Amino acid sequence: MTEGIGRDEEPLAADPNSPYKGRNAYLVVLPHPGNADAVDAYLVDPRCSTGAAQGPAEVFTKHTYPRG
Repeated sequence: MTEGIGRDEEPLAADPNSPYKGRNAYLVVLPHPGNADAVDAYLVDPRCSTGAAQGPAEVFTKHTYPRG
């Protein structure tokens, strides 16, 4: 999953069963670089965590949100 996202820090939160547009996605929340008051949330193809996908995880979407 870190290859698809392009970051390797420890997630603040993760959920392997997040719904996204009618399918399952893996939610990964990371600290926003350079802004301690924000986080980056990624929804990625969950097959990367099971070994069912080849190559880097497909990132479905990414958004930045304020912490809190």
